[in-house]
Amino acid sequence: MSSSEERVYKIWCDVFKRNDIDIEDNFFEIGGNSLIGMKIITILNKELERIDVTDFFEYQTIKDIAAKIDRDYKWRKQP
Repeated sequence: MSSSEERVYKIWCDVFKRNDIDIEDNFFEIGGNSLIGMKIITILNKELERIDVTDFFEYQTIKDIAAKIDRDYKWRKQP
């Protein structure tokens, strides 16, 4: 798991309150909805310079979101 995948994974586990999430699980298929998505986006925006809401909902797995972050965004601080 890449560093970005680990960071996104931890956020998802904290928000979903579970540790059995796989990095290729689809956000909506594991029970995600717009409210949970906005919670995750709020946390990501505290740790990233910013993330577009549309990107979060377009890239629906930890793996895909982390790859998008690595391509187009910057973390504010290293873990």
